[in-house]
Amino acid sequence: MKCEICGKKDPKVIGVLPIQMKNGNLCTLACEECMKKSHTYCKEHDRIHIGFIDGTTACGECVNKLRQSFSLNQAQKIASTILGDVSVSDAERLRETAEISMTVTGWSLPIAIIHLVATRAVRSKQSVDEVVDNISNTESADSILR
Repeated sequence: MKCEICGKKDPKVIGVLPIQMKNGNLCTLACEECMKKSHTYCKEHDRIHIGFIDGTTACGECVNKLRQSFSLNQAQKIASTILGDVSVSDAERLRETAEISMTVTGWSLPIAIIHLVATRAVRSKQSVDEVVDNISNTESADSILR
């Protein structure tokens, strides 16, 4: 194997980065040096980002850290605001999406929703308030559902 960034052959460590290649491949093999220099690598958590279909990336640990910074009461207020500001169909889509996380993790609906919001915040380098304001202003949950 070789690093698809610098061309180094048979590196000891290969990371799979969520960077789309010119050939359409949705991931890039990188040696440790290129991996750690990549914008898709979190130096704080020593981890490769998760990639999303729209080309954005986020460190899963950064998302978890942001989610955990909210109390259940704060999460309930944010979830209530979002569910009240979006269309009925978006609220239903949001609940259905959150149910998947709730089933896998045991989270409550507000925590599952704040996780979606935190994910978008990290992906777009925005604050949670900015993400919630965007949802409220557009009356759409699309930004946290894609």
